[in-house]
Amino acid sequence: MKRLAVFALFLIPAFAHAQFGGVAEPLQMVFSPERPGAFQTVAVTLESSLAELSAAEIIWLVNDAVVAQGMGKTRISIRTGAEGAPLKITAVVATNEGQTFRKETLIRPAAVALLWQSEGYVPPLYRGKALLPYQGVVTVVALPRFLREDGTPYAARELIYTWSENGEVVGEASGAGRSAFLTQSRLPIRATEVSVFVVSPDKTLAAEKSETIAPVPPRLLLYENHPLYGLRFEKVLNGAFALQGDETRISAVPFFFETKTRSARSPLSFTWSLNFASLEREKTSELTLRRSSSRGGRAELAVEARNEEPKSFQTARAAMNITMGENN
Repeated sequence: MKRLAVFALFLIPAFAHAQFGGVAEPLQMVFSPERPGAFQTVAVTLESSLAELSAAEIIWLVNDAVVAQGMGKTRISIRTGAEGAPLKITAVVATNEGQTFRKETLIRPAAVALLWQSEGYVPPLYRGKALLPYQGVVTVVALPRFLREDGTPYAARELIYTWSENGEVVGEASGAGRSAFLTQSRLPIRATEVSVFVVSPDKTLAAEKSETIAPVPPRLLLYENHPLYGLRFEKVLNGAFALQGDETRISAVPFFFETKTRSARSPLSFTWSLNFASLEREKTSELTLRRSSSRGGRAELAVEARNEEPKSFQTARAAMNITMGENN
């Protein structure tokens, strides 16, 4: 499965010394990106609505070590550490008016990845991902990596999850331990954006991730079902197929349809036709072709598969040309 991870951090204002009781803090730190990841370069900008920073002496400290200072030094670049490793950023401002302000922020990187899996069918030993079909159901799972200060990881069930679909919070799917999210491709057919915001119980760690999942039309492919070798998945029959003997078996294999099997218990219905004439008795995913004479010729074989209601948009068609030489 495709795995995509995003790293984030939660910003915790520690304190700010000010001489303005009851008003807003004189200093604010702005991070870019807003939630940077582990081992990531971050731009930190100091802003103020009460002090003229361009004319102030500013000292920057990271974990109590001076990393930059100067007149009007309102911006620095830092690099975060490993997941869970705390990083204390301090700015000390001395204004021309003799005032001193101090701002501290503690950051601790956290991470979350999203994995999704559809209910779509793929044949055994298929090496790709089962994609989401039209009107299909998909399960999205959040895999957080949150570390405590002592380095031990939080269990997924300990964290709090807020799930959103296309920007709208889904309250009934959110909450403590709710690390899985279930959604369905609906009509009209369009991509769905699934997002999760994860926080630790003490609100000191947070991470978020979004994933856009686009539904695809199911596919139907034809293969020869050889009496000795079985299904010959190495060659798709989508062009001309030369019938060598007197008989062969053709299998229609569905991809991404919502079905557990392609056997007679499948919810899929198969409709076969030969030279545009319907083969009414053929209702399964396999068809046996036999010579009816020794003469050579050519015929077009086609099959359509369709899921039952209410998922009738899960439909696909496949066709091929069969050629036969004269049998002497």
